Amino acid sequence: MDEIVDLVNLVSKKRTNKLEILGDPKSKNSKIQEFYNGINEGKIKSDSDALKLLYGLDTPNQKYSKLKNRLEDKLVNTLFFLDLEDQNTSELRKYYSIGCKLWAATRLLLARTKGNTAIKLSKKGIRIAERYEFTDLGLLFSRHLRIYYGSNNFNKKQFEKYNQMFFKYFGQFESESIAEGLYGEIISLNNKQNKSNENDIKIIKDYADILFKEKLKNDTYRTSMFYFMTAATLFENQNDYNSLAKITEEALEYFSRKSFDTSAVRSLFLKRLQTAYLRIGNSQSIESIFRERLKTYENSDLYLQVLIEQIHYYFLVKKYPESKEALLKGYFQLKAIPAREDLKQQWSINEAYFNFLIQLGKINPTEEELELIPKFRLYKFLNNIPLYSKEKSGRNIPILIIHVLFLLQMRKYNQIIDRTEALNQYAYRYLRKDDTFRSNAFIKMLLCAPKADFNRIRTERYAQKYKDKLISMPWEKSTSLLEVEIIPYEDLWEFVLELLD
Repeated sequence: MDEIVDLVNLVSKKRTNKLEILGDPKSKNSKIQEFYNGINEGKIKSDSDALKLLYGLDTPNQKYSKLKNRLEDKLVNTLFFLDLEDQNTSELRKYYSIGCKLWAATRLLLARTKGNTAIKLSKKGIRIAERYEFTDLGLLFSRHLRIYYGSNNFNKKQFEKYNQMFFKYFGQFESESIAEGLYGEIISLNNKQNKSNENDIKIIKDYADILFKEKLKNDTYRTSMFYFMTAATLFENQNDYNSLAKITEEALEYFSRKSFDTSAVRSLFLKRLQTAYLRIGNSQSIESIFRERLKTYENSDLYLQVLIEQIHYYFLVKKYPESKEALLKGYFQLKAIPAREDLKQQWSINEAYFNFLIQLGKINPTEEELELIPKFRLYKFLNNIPLYSKEKSGRNIPILIIHVLFLLQMRKYNQIIDRTEALNQYAYRYLRKDDTFRSNAFIKMLLCAPKADFNRIRTERYAQKYKDKLISMPWEKSTSLLEVEIIPYEDLWEFVLELLD
């Protein structure tokens, strides 16, 4: 009870009646609350928006700068009142937040000379750190406890206990810090404009060896996570999908043995296992992976990401009708939870290919399903999905291709002819690397149609040399991003020939 009394006395002396929590409907109407509401409701997205809404001004002044600083201070304060029982908050995130709050409370209590209460909270915090392998929090709490029992309130047994814990966490923290740094360097290598070369792969392999040794030394959640992610990245860069499947299966087995919920990190490895299985032809196991990932991301915008991947999977393996269910789920998801702009664009591209398949009769929705599927308009799609100004890894390819396919389906041959030079230039400028080999071959195949006056027999003859190149590098063995090739080009070519009949 002493601890509760300490807390009540401390809180009451700090005038909690003056406490204002942003976002609380009971909060008094104020300029700060108006500022907060404007941002929350999407009315304020920039300083100029805020100035116009709050003061009717075009240029900042001292009054606005002070208000902005006060809002930031109050937002930081409000962070401590976030609802950790929200169903979208994972178990790990929830208890890490609790641990951080306990640490902050401990330091505030010590500053107010409430040592006994701070010790009780530290012991509660270190139990959470132990339970969930929060190395950084364990290091902070054990350091505080060993100082307390080694000097302020000497207790040899307790000092030795927390001193031992401190050095355990210190070693673990060192391993995790090494792992974080090395993985950061790997991400930097992978984000280069040019594809990873042999030297990059050697660096990643060396780092994977280092992290394996760190994992053996300090087998913590985070050290192991970075080791498995590094090893998976190595095999992805080597296009060694059998080894990728093996390491991700090992990672999934490792995290499944933890006594706490690891669904978030499991989902990261499930996605990589999904890619590996698709590349090596083990499609039977992919459906169960989708089910687990969809369950993990329910009520999250990442649910839409998984649906996009699921639709793409059905397109790749020619299970076109099965994509309907995932598409309908996506429409419900978009109504329920706002999606990031990049996800909405990816969704729109898959939606365009889905509608193209409907036009070809490859997918036949019922009347009830058609009522749930928004009417597709090609030019609205093209206007809403602007081409990337900085082309990287062929992200514009599926947009350019579906445009031509719809024009072909609508028999707007003159518009295709008008686009011929632009497509030639695009292929020459951006599709000259190994990872765009298939896209380059397919676009050249498409360009054979206007050369052959859209005659099927002549188009096939003109395109045969490019088709041979395409067949020589099946999508399962290519280095191109699967996201670029929405429907395998071999299958798209069959559709093109059907439309030329």
